[in-house]
Amino acid sequence: MTDTRARRWLRRTILGIGLVGWASQLGADGATAQALRAALLGAAAETAQTLLHPRERSDAYFALASTRAALGDTRAAVADALAIPDDYMRAEALALVAAAMARAGEIEGARALAAGIEDAREQSARNAAFEAVAIAQLQAGDIEGAFGTTGAIEDLYR
Repeated sequence: MTDTRARRWLRRTILGIGLVGWASQLGADGATAQALRAALLGAAAETAQTLLHPRERSDAYFALASTRAALGDTRAAVADALAIPDDYMRAEALALVAAAMARAGEIEGARALAAGIEDAREQSARNAAFEAVAIAQLQAGDIEGAFGTTGAIEDLYR
């Protein structure tokens, strides 16, 4: 499969995953929707591995990581994000996953993931991840923890 055909297929697959989610909200069998979603994601991941151009592979893995994070599969989302060849996109994807983890209540995991982000642009993705964690902590009523998390934000302009 050429990179162009693989890209088109990936876009359609990610769209299909969204449609599966929409169908399950309308009352379709949850187990069937979940199995279909898993099959589509698995096929998309296999296709992403075949892409030769690093930018194309980065785009594909970013789409996979963000989709899996939105679906709550944070372990797979982290793996997809780490497979991104582009440093900047990898940092952005990891920040997105950390934010999803924080929103899901996985505060410690999100904080650890944020701390490990090696950012390509002045720590912007890392800082965004820490901000998301702090917001989730505030929403959970952990004001002291949120203050501790904001202390990890490296503001170059302070």
